[in-house]
Amino acid sequence: MFSLTSDFITSKQVRQNLAETLDRVEEGKPIVITRAGLPAAVMVSVEQYEQLQRAWEAQYHIMMADTAQERANRGEAITGEAFIAELKANFGGNIDFETADLSEYVDMDNAALVEEGT
Repeated sequence: MFSLTSDFITSKQVRQNLAETLDRVEEGKPIVITRAGLPAAVMVSVEQYEQLQRAWEAQYHIMMADTAQERANRGEAITGEAFIAELKANFGGNIDFETADLSEYVDMDNAALVEEGT
């Protein structure tokens, strides 16, 4: 799960050497912070964090489109609420579905899937 290029340091070491740790992170070296010998958190640069955010957003759109397309292929209409429930069941908790914009995938007024190209 962790890259071989990640450095592991204890939470105590972070507190004692915060400036040095931030310098390493800003240089693009992710830092895995351990507590009681177990990974507890990861520090990454703002640039790396923004890259992760973009990747998560792209994955979100892929999940939404794939799920909507599967339903459309079966000729099924689906409410926005049911669509969110299906996504949660299939893809877990990495996305904040409560604030998701479904308008690209579901006709919220008619509770039906939006067909591709319409």
